[in-house]
Amino acid sequence: RGRSLFNGNCRQCHLDRNQGDQVTAYYLRFRPADFYDQDFWKRHDAKTIAETVKRGKGVMPPQRLSPEDTQLVIDYIVKQFKN
Repeated sequence: RGRSLFNGNCRQCHLDRNQGDQVTAYYLRFRPADFYDQDFWKRHDAKTIAETVKRGKGVMPPQRLSPEDTQLVIDYIVKQFKN
């Protein structure tokens, strides 16, 4: 379910290169967080990610996900992207 939520709510901006996503003009212009970047994981934990999802950041608007769905997305991105 976390993967489905990520694909429906996050993937259009936060690329999943394992799924063949290519860099887009939007990505180059706004530089959303790159979950493949290990420096991202040094600066962010589940709490800060949840706050960003809830409140938005920069050009990213707040996401309308329940706390439970937010946690499912976080669990997915940790498993999928963090090394």
